[in-house]
Amino acid sequence: MFGEARAGGERTMFGEARAGGERTMKTALVLLAMCGLASAGPSAVDATTVIGPALTWARVGVGVPRTATEFQASFNALTTFDNNCMDLTPATAPQLPASCAGPSSACGKCYQEAIHDLNGMRLNLERLRCYYTAYKRYVDASLAFGDNASGIHAVTGLAWQSQRGDIVREMDNLTGIARNKASQMMPNLEAALKKVGTCEEEFFHEADWYQRFGYIYYSFMNDRYKF
Repeated sequence: MFGEARAGGERTMFGEARAGGERTMKTALVLLAMCGLASAGPSAVDATTVIGPALTWARVGVGVPRTATEFQASFNALTTFDNNCMDLTPATAPQLPASCAGPSSACGKCYQEAIHDLNGMRLNLERLRCYYTAYKRYVDASLAFGDNASGIHAVTGLAWQSQRGDIVREMDNLTGIARNKASQMMPNLEAALKKVGTCEEEFFHEADWYQRFGYIYYSFMNDRYKF
């Protein structure tokens, strides 16, 4: 269950959404080149190519350089997974009771399977959130950079308006993919919680554990992973 959902999450985020990311990247690189941030190479640099962009930067102020730096930082975060993004603190999650410790007991086997499934879905959902957050930050930064840089020249502004619409549509598409993936994972999380409830009832005579406790955790997780 864990391997299946994990692989599926990666295929969704890096398969279906990859084309949109490449288009966004190409748009950003075009803007970088038009704003003088992308060099044509050492042999092509002369006084004109250096002074022209410098005068342009002086006219537009610090807005474009700032958003360009933010854009570059967000791109680096997109291409390198940020492990600090993962929040898997077990404080509110169901735990294996100390009295059931040990895989040889029937109680331990029951809980270990349920907790394994639960932690697997928690990891998958958190990875999905981190990938989505990184991509959204990248798109937001690219839009901010494009909005600032497009004012340098009228032609740039016209070209940007068309490309901006494409970027927004791709982000909307990615949001739909993330919502769909989360909706596929949440029933598996619910099933894992109900397994915990079965163990609670069988070994601790805690009837209706899911209705009394598990559903609260499920509702919290459902709200956390809404995209």
